[in-house]
Amino acid sequence: MRSLLLVAVSAFASIAAGAAPYVQVHNNCGYSLEVGQSKNGDEYGTSVHVPAGGDHTFTFAEHWAGRVWGRKKCTGKDCTFAGMWNPATLAEIKFQDNQGKDYYDISLVDGYNEPMSLAPINGNAKEENGNKHCGTVVCPKGPACPPELQLKDNTGAVIGCESACSKFREPKYCCTGAFNQQTCKPTNYSKLFKAACPTSYSYAYDDATSTYMCVAPGYRVVFCPK
Repeated sequence: MRSLLLVAVSAFASIAAGAAPYVQVHNNCGYSLEVGQSKNGDEYGTSVHVPAGGDHTFTFAEHWAGRVWGRKKCTGKDCTFAGMWNPATLAEIKFQDNQGKDYYDISLVDGYNEPMSLAPINGNAKEENGNKHCGTVVCPKGPACPPELQLKDNTGAVIGCESACSKFREPKYCCTGAFNQQTCKPTNYSKLFKAACPTSYSYAYDDATSTYMCVAPGYRVVFCPK
């Protein structure tokens, strides 16, 4: 236990020493992606073109918290926004909370579009939190998207699967109004997402099976993981 604590202390010291938190992206798909990032609280972020087999590294300010995603097809602001009404598989990361810990997950709460994995780089694990501590989150294949949730481009090709919240805008799907943390439950739609990706967020209060914790200088997002 003492050695584990020393490892954790060393990790805190090295991160505090000034290394900027970062997210390394690898596009393992057989097609190019426009990869975006945005900070929590910002409606729009930035995006970069990452060719098939290519890599890109985002560097962030200390304590950055936000999301990273990819799109096969997008133009203009659609490339720099991910959320309701513009579904995307999200890698969500919060670097160094007030206890020095990182929290991360893959979220399908606002929909799904690309297969993804998310893992810490040089993470320092402790015995707590079981396999959710410094583990790898993988969403290798999306849900069988019902026709009513399918998002299509102007050629009719399916480019994403909306969430029931963004599609129907009803409190029972969005966990709003009378449907708070105590009363909001999985729906038939969110269960489809959970069945496809059991360790990813499928609705707003899916914390118990979907939140991971670590101490790491950076994280690696892989699109179309093997």
